[in-house]
Amino acid sequence: TDLRHLGELLHAAQSRERFGTTTLVAWLTDRIREGRTGSDERTRRMESDADAVQIMTFHRAKGLEFPIVYLPDRWETYSPNDDKKPFEFHHHGIRHLYLAPQGRDRREAWQVRETEEAAEELRLLYVAATRAQCRLVLWWAANRQRTPGAPLHRLLFRSGEAAPRLHYPCGMSPADQLQAPGIAVQQVGTIPAGAPSGLLGPVPELRARRFTRTLDVDWRRTSYSGLTARVHEARPEPPPPETAENDELRVLADEIEPEEMHPIEHALTGALAQPSPMADLPRGAAFGTLVHAIYETFDPHVDDLDIEIRTHAARWLGRLPVEGAGPELTAAALAEGLLPAIRTPLGPLAGGLRLCDIPVADRLAELDFEYALAGGDQPVRRVLLGEIGHLLTRHLASDDPLVDYHRRLTDPLLTDEVLRGFLVGSIDAVLRIPANERADASGARPRYLVVDYKTNWLGPLDDRTPLLVGHYVPDSMAEAMMAAHYPLQALLYAVALHRYLRWRLPGYDPEHDLGGVAYLFVRGMAGPDTPLVGGTPCGVFTWRPPAALITELSDLLAGAELDSTPRVLDGGGEPDDDL
Repeated sequence: TDLRHLGELLHAAQSRERFGTTTLVAWLTDRIREGRTGSDERTRRMESDADAVQIMTFHRAKGLEFPIVYLPDRWETYSPNDDKKPFEFHHHGIRHLYLAPQGRDRREAWQVRETEEAAEELRLLYVAATRAQCRLVLWWAANRQRTPGAPLHRLLFRSGEAAPRLHYPCGMSPADQLQAPGIAVQQVGTIPAGAPSGLLGPVPELRARRFTRTLDVDWRRTSYSGLTARVHEARPEPPPPETAENDELRVLADEIEPEEMHPIEHALTGALAQPSPMADLPRGAAFGTLVHAIYETFDPHVDDLDIEIRTHAARWLGRLPVEGAGPELTAAALAEGLLPAIRTPLGPLAGGLRLCDIPVADRLAELDFEYALAGGDQPVRRVLLGEIGHLLTRHLASDDPLVDYHRRLTDPLLTDEVLRGFLVGSIDAVLRIPANERADASGARPRYLVVDYKTNWLGPLDDRTPLLVGHYVPDSMAEAMMAAHYPLQALLYAVALHRYLRWRLPGYDPEHDLGGVAYLFVRGMAGPDTPLVGGTPCGVFTWRPPAALITELSDLLAGAELDSTPRVLDGGGEPDDDL
């Protein structure tokens, strides 16, 4: 019972907080340190065999039935002597309490009380014995003090009306009285005393077990944030093992602090100089989590989108408070800042659609995934993160906005990260873009677009310079993407989508069905009038890596040697063992 209870609590904590093994141990240690404080769910459960055996009183068993009933104690009774204490009895149907320690009628009253108690014992025996559906087992033993007045003994040996506490002899056996079909009497002999049979032989020599297994220290359950944590923390040395494996804690904390970005430095004019709709809203990971929750749950096809966003803003603002935001962060102010991004076109990759144009049926929000790295539970080889850089140099064209990202993967804190175990993550949204609404429509099949919402601040960090829409032009966003290693995140998420579609989409064709990724830097999205730079609105960073890059990366993450493994581009509907 204790182990099952602990397992349930640990599973709930891991599912809720995305803890890794080490963090889960630390969490349990903290709960143990708290002792008995906490919620009822952490109160120790008493071990119970309720599913097999139930032990209950006769009164509680009234009205119930059980296949088998055991009555081990009806063969004896305790008949107290009159100890001069007050007692209860009934006379002419009226309940009396006899208080006097002595009295001329006390003996008669005591006999009335004994008669009532004896009758109650017989009634309780009847209640208990009639609970059995298939089998009733009773015990009887001969004891000169306790047996003669017991209800079972009186029932077995009575002759006619039984007087209360009538002492029938104990020399007879119940077998003499119970000669009827369906009733069997088994004689229980004396059990000889002696040592348990398990201790009769020699005691083996006790010794400590030897640990002979080899630990695979590279195996872990990690995430994009866990893979890049050491780079962002800029530690001179790798973190100790007890903290290095807590990657699940960082799954949602992927908003990069402002000082890690490289804001644009030249003057902005015209439409690029308009203030960001979210310039006055808070910064930080807590605010990013709040924005994610609103964008992931709103319904774009309601009658009044303004009221819909304001309702969700009020709902999530109450559940996910932003520390230090101040009283000015109201649901109305939050909704006013978030609405422009919802009404901003997402560029050619999304066929010019806006978030408010895509129905809930075509938006798969918070797609959680977990897929194997290099064989998962049965590792096949040692895959390094730096190998992804070699794929980028082979597949990205010279004019690709992220063509230089492969150089970032040569960072010593990153390139030697071992991809071994399982990768977990959660894609903010997968959008199904209808073919007939895309500017580059070819064929009738829709495409699938990975979307990630980012609240990163790309403007100057001083309080004197306002945040402008022009701070989110393609060059600035590309630099921010590479500085935060978002291209790696995009590739890992694209592999998750690739494996998901390969499993679920009949006739899956990566060349057509993989629509690319869109990183929405929502602070730079100003609504329908958002200025275009290179044909794409500010704040919208879209990237469509070649399908061959995604399929080969999927093979690499599965542990394949790319130089000798052919690519398989047709999927069908068979389950994907690696997903």
